Amino acid sequence: MSDIPAARTEAAQRYVENILEQIEEQKRVIERLRTEDHVNLLKPAEDYLDVLLQTLESAREHVTTVSAAAKTEEG
Repeated sequence: MSDIPAARTEAAQRYVENILEQIEEQKRVIERLRTEDHVNLLKPAEDYLDVLLQTLESAREHVTTVSAAAKTEEG
């Protein structure tokens, strides 16, 4: 059963990594929209980036919580 806390921690960390990749991709999309002068699409793209950044913050907090819980279960 001790593998469950470690698996939860790994899954949470992978989720953070996935969000970071999405953020980088969204930044590239925004830059492309600016370059191609798609002003009408820029605001929704920036709003989505804001959502991703908020999600990242929550995901990082979740990693901290899951890691602390794993240490408690191990101890």
